[in-house]
Amino acid sequence: MWIGLISFLVAVKSSAQQPTFKLPLPGGKHWRLNVEVGTSTAQCPGGVGGKVWAGIEGGFDCFHAGRSQYSLDFADNNQEEGELTGVREVAILAAAGGTVADVVLNRGQQRDCRCFGNFVVIDHGNGFTTTYAHLKDDSIPATVFRGAAVQTGDVLGIMGTTGESTGIHLHFGVRFNGEGSSQAEVLDRTILDGRKIIDYKVGPDTGAAAYYFSTNLPHQINNLVSFSPLSSTFRTSADTSECPAGFVGKFSFSARLANRSSTPSLSDLIAEVTALTNGNLLQNADGGPSGAGAILTVSKVGGFSNAVLSPGEFVDVPFIICLKNRNRFTFFVDVLGVKLCTFSRVRWVSTDGSDSGDCTTHPCRTIQFAIDRAANCDTIKVSAGTYAEKLSITERSDLTIHGTNATNTIIQGNHTFSQVRVQSSTDIIIKEFTIRDGGHPNHSEGGAIQVFGGTRGAFLQNLILVGNEAANGGAIAVDEAGTQIINCLLFDNAATNGGGAMIVRRNSTAIMENTTVADNLGNFLAGGVINESKLTIRNSILWNNNLRQIDTFAGGTLGAVTSVSFSDIERGHPGFANIDRDPLFANSPNGNFSLRAGSPAIDAGTNQNALTFDLNRRSRPLDGNHDGIAIVDMGAFEFDPIE
Repeated sequence: MWIGLISFLVAVKSSAQQPTFKLPLPGGKHWRLNVEVGTSTAQCPGGVGGKVWAGIEGGFDCFHAGRSQYSLDFADNNQEEGELTGVREVAILAAAGGTVADVVLNRGQQRDCRCFGNFVVIDHGNGFTTTYAHLKDDSIPATVFRGAAVQTGDVLGIMGTTGESTGIHLHFGVRFNGEGSSQAEVLDRTILDGRKIIDYKVGPDTGAAAYYFSTNLPHQINNLVSFSPLSSTFRTSADTSECPAGFVGKFSFSARLANRSSTPSLSDLIAEVTALTNGNLLQNADGGPSGAGAILTVSKVGGFSNAVLSPGEFVDVPFIICLKNRNRFTFFVDVLGVKLCTFSRVRWVSTDGSDSGDCTTHPCRTIQFAIDRAANCDTIKVSAGTYAEKLSITERSDLTIHGTNATNTIIQGNHTFSQVRVQSSTDIIIKEFTIRDGGHPNHSEGGAIQVFGGTRGAFLQNLILVGNEAANGGAIAVDEAGTQIINCLLFDNAATNGGGAMIVRRNSTAIMENTTVADNLGNFLAGGVINESKLTIRNSILWNNNLRQIDTFAGGTLGAVTSVSFSDIERGHPGFANIDRDPLFANSPNGNFSLRAGSPAIDAGTNQNALTFDLNRRSRPLDGNHDGIAIVDMGAFEFDPIE
C-alpha cells in the first residue's frame, strides 16, 4: 500500500503544472546572460556549476548547484541600451504571480559569505518558487513582505551587488518543492519566456555575449503621468509606405508624456494601444503595424534620454497611424512603466505636533496634513494617540501610513462618511491603527475604509476596525480595486444593507489572511462578508456574524468566486482544511478575540506565506498545542502557551 501511495505522489509532482514564467527583467529588451543553469563540471567541488560567459571571467560558478542548480545570472546590460552600470538602475520584476514566501535582508557586499545578500522568494503554487537575489540595499518596496500577493511584473527591488557578489547582477533561481538538482525531471522542462530554462546559454568562449528577450511588461502608470497630444504636430498624408496593402494614407502626431508625480522616477516606458477603430493600425508599433494590443517602446530622447523620466520631466512620443479610410476614428493608449522609488522621506505625526512645514524635521499634528505634503514613495509614521480626522488618499502611489501600534494609535470617527478613503491609487499601505466609529448607515460604503479604483489599491495590515457602520460593508468596501487584509480584527461593525464587516464589489480582488471577523451585523445576505467579485480567505476566523458569515453574490459583474482554506467558519464553508468549531475567544464581549487554550484554531492554519508576527506583534508560528510542530493559528492572534 505504501509503495503505491509513494508512486502516486511522485507521479503527481512530476506532472505539476508550472506557472507562466517570464524573464524577471523589464520587457521589450534583450538582457545579457552571464551564468547558465548548473551542469556537470570538474571545476566545482560538487561536480556541478553554471558556465560563466568568457567575456567576464569564464569558468564555472559553483553556486549554481544543488538547490540552486536551476539558476541564471543576468547583467545590467541589454542590447538596446548597452551597459547600464553608472547609467541607470534596473528594476527586478516578478516572473509570475504568487505570494511572497520570504524577504531576507543581508546588506552590502560580503566576501566569502556564501550568501545571496538581499533577496526575495515567491511561492507560485504547485510546488514552484522563484528567488531574486543580490538586490540593492533599501530597494525592496514596502509592499513586498512575507505573505503579500504579487502579480507578474511587480517590482521586487533593484538589481544590486549585495552578498557574495563581484558586480551588479541578478541571480534568478527556480525550485520545485524547495529543491533544485533532485527535481531535475520537472525543472529540466520548466519554460521561461518561451524556452526551457536549461536552454539559456551564455555566449561562446570566443565571441559575443548571449542576450535574451523579456516579455515581462511593466504595469499601467496612467495615474502618474500626463499624456497630451500636440495639435501642432497633426499631419495627414496620402503616403502609405510601410503600411499593409489596402490603406489610403497616414495620420501622424506626437504626444507629450510627462511625469506629473512628485516621485517616483519612471523607467522602461511603453505605450500600449487599448483602442484603435476603423481597422486602422499603428505603423510604428514594435514589430510593425498593429492594432489594439500593440506596444510602442518610448525612445530615449528629450527628458527620457537617460532612460529615466524624473518628476517634472517629459518626452515627446511620435505616433504614425495607417488609415484604412478617412473617417473619424478612436485611439486610446495606456502608459506602462516601472516605478523607481529610489528616494523617499519619512514624515512624522504626533498629537502634540503642529501642522506646519513638511513634517520631516518636526511632527505635524494631523495625518491628513502629512499626506498632503508627502510624495509618492514616502512613509508617514504616526505616534500613539487619538486622531479625530478623516483621511483622503487620491491618485497616489507607494505611500505607507504607519501607526505605532494598533491598540494605541486610533483614528476616531464621528459616524458621518468613510473614515479612510483610498481612491485611484496604487500600493497604499495602512498599518498599525485602530479605526473606530467611522461611516454612516445611509451615506457610505466602507465605514472605516473605502478602496475605490486601483488594481493594487491598498494593503491593510495589523488594523483593528470596530464600531464602524455603512450602507454596505460596515468596516471595509472594495470597489473596482485590489486590496489585501492581513492580521486584522473586524468586530462590532454594522451595515444597513449587507456585509456587516466587508463588501467586495465589482471588478475587484481581495485577499484576507490571518484575520478575525466577529460580532458584525448586516440586514441582507451576510453580517460577515459579501463578495461580488474575487475573494480569497486563508488562516482566518469568521464567527458570530449574523445571517451568513460569507455570501458569494452571483450578481457580481464578472461572476463572483470565493476561495476559503485553513479557516474557521461558523456553519462551515467549502474549501481545504476549513473547520466549523467554536474558536474559544478569550473574552469577546469585552473585545478580546485572542484564543484560549484548547481552541481548535490553534496550530490549525498553514505556515505557507504567513507573516512572522500577529496583530499583537507576537512571533509566528508558535507550537500552541505542544505537539512539537509550530504551525500558524487561524485568526489575527497567535496563542502563546507560555503566557
